[in-house]
Amino acid sequence: MGKLFTIFLLLISGFAVANTPLTVELRYQYLQPTGTDSMLLRVELINYYSSYIALPNSSLRPTISVYETKKSGKIVLRDTLRIESVTEELPNFSPGTSTAYSLYKVVFSDTLAVPNTATGYTLYYRENPLYGRQASLSSATCAVPPNTAQHTMHEHNLAGYHAMAMGETFVINAQSTDKDGDSLTYEFAPVLYNNLSSYERIPDVFDSSKLFWPMGDIATAAAKLGGDITLNASGQITCKSTNPVGVLFGFSVTEWRNGAAIASYYKQILLYSVLPKNPDNAYIDLWGNTDKNGTVLSWQHSLNGSEVFTVDRRIDTGIWVTLGTVSSQNYWKDNQLFADTILRLYRIRAIGNKNSKAVKVLSNQWTVGGKKTALQVASPFETKEIRVFPNPTTNTVFIETDEPLSNVVIADLTGKTLLTVQYAAAQGVDVSGLGAGIYVLTIVSEKLVNTLRFVKQ
Repeated sequence: MGKLFTIFLLLISGFAVANTPLTVELRYQYLQPTGTDSMLLRVELINYYSSYIALPNSSLRPTISVYETKKSGKIVLRDTLRIESVTEELPNFSPGTSTAYSLYKVVFSDTLAVPNTATGYTLYYRENPLYGRQASLSSATCAVPPNTAQHTMHEHNLAGYHAMAMGETFVINAQSTDKDGDSLTYEFAPVLYNNLSSYERIPDVFDSSKLFWPMGDIATAAAKLGGDITLNASGQITCKSTNPVGVLFGFSVTEWRNGAAIASYYKQILLYSVLPKNPDNAYIDLWGNTDKNGTVLSWQHSLNGSEVFTVDRRIDTGIWVTLGTVSSQNYWKDNQLFADTILRLYRIRAIGNKNSKAVKVLSNQWTVGGKKTALQVASPFETKEIRVFPNPTTNTVFIETDEPLSNVVIADLTGKTLLTVQYAAAQGVDVSGLGAGIYVLTIVSEKLVNTLRFVKQ
């Protein structure tokens, strides 16, 4: 499986006060991998003394000499590291107790990168002969964590975005096989996010749910998971969507051995969203009309019908103010009147259940009033009321606008132009030759360039 490396731990400098240890322990711990071909190995030399000693200064610390055994049997020096980490523990004992039975513990430790292609490492600690007696040798053999473990994680009935109904359950399969049969421990850490673009965590949901269990100990794992998250005898994690609407559910499975994390595997799933199953085709078309009675906003969308819409307004460069929310209608009337020279921006946001932690996942805005230039490009919608109907359509679409139109361009969602025509209001635009789907319609007039979407059935 690889080369056999031998690590000789040679103590070449003594303590300030000569004192031989009663016992010596060698310990090791593998830490996280540093790359595909190396890992971190932490080595501890634990010495127990019968009386207090003065700890050595930095220049007198022990060193670790790392020797590599070649395939030919030749041993060569690979590296030499000075142990800088020294800790001291003094025992608690009552006055009058003989100090001969009181042990003083000193720990020397260091961490070094070693190849993970070997079958194991042998650690040698040789006592410094400066102590006044022949050097003694202690050794320990540590096996390399196997790199043959195979991990599979997949989601049942989940592929990217998944608009699931409240109360619907889904299953996460987090399974592992280890060819050498070693006992593995895994960490399951669910995290909910309330922003689909920045993945901002929701701190008060699953805040303390780092859950540890040995694979195979299903009863313990199920007891720890509890609540709306359960684990069955096959290692499947079942989650019920009672709260997370329009949020991401992330989880990680981390492999542990001997108290150290060996590898981590992460998945991220969108539990529920106002977006359809194909989010690339999601849209909200927003338009409005303003007159002496106020402003009426209308919108069309391709969402799944369980969303709540929030209507916001901003005056000039001020802050957004929420006017209200609607769930059973696609229009909103703002009865407040403004002069035509005052710039107003209206915004519609599609969110999940208003009692959930979800935030906007899709939005659009419409602008009215203020100073205008001769030609404006709507981004994405302009100040005039423009409507495409019927929408969805089967054969023909008509465009309703106050401006005389010249060209109409129809493109798919990738931006590829499919049709360019001179618009005739009486005839509309023939789209019977297009396949079913969502298309982008761009209209051009002397004073306006605007883009809308329509659905061809």
